[in-house]
Amino acid sequence: MTLPPHLEFFGSMVDAETELDVLKEYILHMDNSIQEARVACHTSDQEVSLSLESIADDKSDLLTEPFPRLLHTGIIISIVIFLEHELNFLANSLRRTEKLSFSINDLKGSFIEKFKKYCLHVAKLPFPVSDQNWEDLHGVLEIRNCLVHNNGFLGGFGKASTVRAFAKRHGTPNIDNDWLAVDANTSLKVLEIVKIFVETFHEAALQKYPEEEEGSNNTSNPTN
Repeated sequence: MTLPPHLEFFGSMVDAETELDVLKEYILHMDNSIQEARVACHTSDQEVSLSLESIADDKSDLLTEPFPRLLHTGIIISIVIFLEHELNFLANSLRRTEKLSFSINDLKGSFIEKFKKYCLHVAKLPFPVSDQNWEDLHGVLEIRNCLVHNNGFLGGFGKASTVRAFAKRHGTPNIDNDWLAVDANTSLKVLEIVKIFVETFHEAALQKYPEEEEGSNNTSNPTN
């Protein structure tokens, strides 16, 4: 069953907001759980294995670092994966709606650059994202790339300046000797930026494809 464009994009918006809200609750829940576990460590014996004694005297040290870093690295990567899947879905929705033969996969560049080109030049959908949100989105993407491809180390990373500019604007992630220290603040900021972007696009799509009035598809109305 093919949905009317307005309904399809509205449903996509609701699904995206729900998934992002679930991710936010997960971030807050896990951060609280780590804090509670750290408190519990101080009231009980928490030995660590011999292999970890060089970095931790007890498990409370692990709950300070590296556990939060490992957790939030995974969360940030998950948020970017969500964004990529969402933009591909939206581009395919535009393709079906406008009956386009050109696919987003026919374009070159990062997935966010391809999406922007597809909206503006192929689907002719206005791209109302603010310069600030667009710049922040690039920062999010490069934080993810640094974590995935350079283990969070900015030394030798080609887009280090983009990550540093993001950190200066938002106060996160912390950078210690060129190493990224991601935490709950980083994950929440990344989530906020992605949510603004997704909501802005959906608002533009819903304006371009307004809700059809009941009976608008009828070709004639009989009269008595």
